[in-house]
Amino acid sequence: METNWRVHILCEMDLQVQEESQNVSEKMRMVRAALYDGEELIASNEVAFVKSKEQAKSELDLTIEKPKLWQVNGVGEHPLYHLVVEAWDQGLCSDRWERNIGFRSMKWERNEGATQDALSQKKDMSGWSCK
Repeated sequence: METNWRVHILCEMDLQVQEESQNVSEKMRMVRAALYDGEELIASNEVAFVKSKEQAKSELDLTIEKPKLWQVNGVGEHPLYHLVVEAWDQGLCSDRWERNIGFRSMKWERNEGATQDALSQKKDMSGWSCK
């Protein structure tokens, strides 16, 4: 199982540029993302918005090392992380979005001894085999 996971974030912003701010450095418009496990910051990143006409877009990734996985009901815990994404313009936070998120893996494997065209498969969810 992978030890590092990635959260990919795409942000779009409508710009209402005032005359006095038209010459503001592009670095003054950015998106910041942070992922917390309780009070502990476990991943963060920031990038500048890429401007085109009246919109700005930005994409960034957060890498999480060995996240606690959401387990199957009745088998284990359902750990949640707190994701905060902020849009910054000219040194001021113009928008903030927060959500709790969880991680789990799922893969389908052919049952042992099954033929290539067999439909019966087993699931592996966050390390637990389910039939």
